[in-house]
Amino acid sequence: MSYRILVVDDDPNIAQILGFHLQRESFEVAYAHNGEAAIEQFHAHQPDLVLLDVMLPGKSGLDVCHAIRANDGKQPGIILMSVRAEEMDAVLGLSTGADDYVRKPFGVSEVVARCRSLIARRDRDVSGPIELPLPPAELLELRNRTQALEFGDITVDPRRRELWLGETMVDLTPTEFDLVHFLACSPGQVFTRAELLDRVRGYESDVYARTVDCHVARLRKKITDLGGPKALVQTVFRVGYRFNDRVAVEGPATTSGPVARAL
Repeated sequence: MSYRILVVDDDPNIAQILGFHLQRESFEVAYAHNGEAAIEQFHAHQPDLVLLDVMLPGKSGLDVCHAIRANDGKQPGIILMSVRAEEMDAVLGLSTGADDYVRKPFGVSEVVARCRSLIARRDRDVSGPIELPLPPAELLELRNRTQALEFGDITVDPRRRELWLGETMVDLTPTEFDLVHFLACSPGQVFTRAELLDRVRGYESDVYARTVDCHVARLRKKITDLGGPKALVQTVFRVGYRFNDRVAVEGPATTSGPVARAL
């Protein structure tokens, strides 16, 4: 029997890699790259399982999960994917009605194994339909943490995956955005190249820590070419990098920390 899987990730490369390996395991694969498209594809394909990234443009993965669970028809298995490693995020993710949770970066073979295991488990389940849990107050807090961060005229928007300098958007690659967003979430904190690489590298890729230097150099050039501060991503000698929130707020801004902005 062939099972249908909907792969939802805003990075087409990641989605295609997952889809390729799932198709090798005889799954039928459909794709979506944002929250609205994910809901449309869910209704169109009625998948047996949804592999769902939490951080999506527009509607978040948590919003998509709630929309699927609110559907009166077929209820698929749902596996959430996220860069967050904290146990609380996993608990909050599962409170949306998801069946499983994997942390990025991951091995593709692990994800495929989880997909097969979840489908097999749900095939054996005779307990009846899934009840839709009420979203807890903590879930609202998690959503707030996915909102845009503002540092003076600089905005890092994780849901739209955009970096703005005033009214100008910086055209970034997925890796460059992941890098600046991860740093901006902990302004002033220093991270080693190895720590940053673990957060932003491609899955199952053979790369080295110095690759981060190349990403930072390109990121800085794009920012400075648009008149932004060169030291926004600051080098800490012999250690790594940090998001320099002090230089980010120089000028008309009056706050030195990130402020959640409603989308």
